[in-house]
Amino acid sequence: RFVEILEHLLESSEDLKAMRQGGGRLTMLDGGAGKGYLTFAAYHHLREQGFDVHTTGIDIRKDLCDRGNELAQRLGFESLSFVQGTIDDVALAQHGQG
Repeated sequence: RFVEILEHLLESSEDLKAMRQGGGRLTMLDGGAGKGYLTFAAYHHLREQGFDVHTTGIDIRKDLCDRGNELAQRLGFESLSFVQGTIDDVALAQHGQG
């Protein structure tokens, strides 16, 4: 059901439609990623739809981030990673403020 909702959002956004056709880069942050089920599903779906998607899953639990990174590497998902921290920490670091 999550992927269906995501697809509806993709279809209703003119910016995302243009990005999909033009091959633009889409950056996705998943705050509170946990085990990453939805992170992996969204990443895979967006790649299948032709997006150059770069995804970061964020969680405070190091063990979950390590497990997510190991799985992403095994699957060959080169632009999917998990980082330990809070949403604020990572968002600020991504914008050069942390």
